[in-house]
Amino acid sequence: MAPEVLADTAYDASADWWSFGVVVYEMATGKLPFSPAGTTQEQLETIMSREPYYPKHVRPELCDFIKQLLKKKAEHRLGVCANVQDHPFFSSVNWKNVKKQRLEPPLTPTIKPIDGLNNIPFPEYNITGTCMIKDLAYIDPTWLDK
Repeated sequence: MAPEVLADTAYDASADWWSFGVVVYEMATGKLPFSPAGTTQEQLETIMSREPYYPKHVRPELCDFIKQLLKKKAEHRLGVCANVQDHPFFSSVNWKNVKKQRLEPPLTPTIKPIDGLNNIPFPEYNITGTCMIKDLAYIDPTWLDK
């Protein structure tokens, strides 16, 4: 959890950017950036007093990207003080093509069909009976107002 959440103080979407940094760190290293052991107060002290260890195999651009997401002060965090898309880690990404859904994937997996499953219909409704909305993405409209 973000420091401001652990401290039980007011927080906003900047806490989500912290969480994203934790997820990216775990994807890059296979470990959490901070030890989850101890009380909430001990976790907060660990987060506020220590920096995560970055293994040598993690590229410098990715290390910096994670460091910017894991800034202790919410107002200094990437996503709050600067656009995530502008970070050098994403320098090879054509964001216009991403937005237009025209980006070519770097890897196209070969998926072999599983015998016996081709006649199972795809459910159009979830367990609650409400219709699933294809390609639904939610962006908080008040994010830009903050």
